[in-house]
Amino acid sequence: MSAVCTLIPSAIAHWTLPSTGEIAALRLEHDRLARDIAGLERQGGRVDWRHCGEAARLCVRVDRAAPVYGDKADYYVVKGY
Repeated sequence: MSAVCTLIPSAIAHWTLPSTGEIAALRLEHDRLARDIAGLERQGGRVDWRHCGEAARLCVRVDRAAPVYGDKADYYVVKGY
């Protein structure tokens, strides 16, 4: 009876838990995704986007203290970057 009570959970754990190789692959995938997320954040992934006004136009929060850019001074720095 003891052997059966030990064998059943061991068998379930063997079939349901990931192997050492699968865990290593998942760790590599996690590291790759974390690098990708960090890169996206550097490229504007943390921008505060909203839909503004009655027409629900796409808008973004800008840093009003930063200088403006472009020939017509119509480019603004996004807040936080």
